[in-house]
Amino acid sequence: MAVGVGCGGGDGGGDFSPSAVSEQSAQEQAEAQANVRDETKTNNAEVQREYQLRKQAEAPTEEEREAGQVAADFYAILAADEAAKTPDKTAVDSGVFCELMSEQARSQTVHYAKVASGIGREWDCESAVEFLVIRAKGTGTMVAAQGIEVIGVNAKGDRAIATVRVGKGPATSISLVREDGEWRLASSSRGGGG
Repeated sequence: MAVGVGCGGGDGGGDFSPSAVSEQSAQEQAEAQANVRDETKTNNAEVQREYQLRKQAEAPTEEEREAGQVAADFYAILAADEAAKTPDKTAVDSGVFCELMSEQARSQTVHYAKVASGIGREWDCESAVEFLVIRAKGTGTMVAAQGIEVIGVNAKGDRAIATVRVGKGPATSISLVREDGEWRLASSSRGGGG
């Protein structure tokens, strides 16, 4: 004999058999899982949107890409010379090298060549670069420029700092300045030239 027990209003005739309760539980569970899936999709979409916004915010600006290219070109010129391991000659394209430099950096390079050589003759940027590269090769201080990677660039106004890594070495920074609308290597903060 079955006994029905009712709570509250209604006719007390609900189906409380194990199969009906099990079916209702399964339906509620399926609805709960569907809600979780919908919530997960919504959260994933929001996370994807936030990620894309952060990625766009971190993307380098046109100025930063241009400044970074000048830094990469600088090291590419030095790397080209490393193929010629002769310490008393250089294959550096000093003309292109000087074009990458700001006016103040060119003056500073000429000044360094005068001081390092002890020769008071008139120097131009190209001959100064060639002299300083040969000197660096002869003293073993030539930068190993193979495997250059521009890690990042921070440009603000007419100044930029490019952070680069050469090979597996530590990161280093190169200062750049915008001169006549073009990014150029800035003079060293250690003083020197004109």
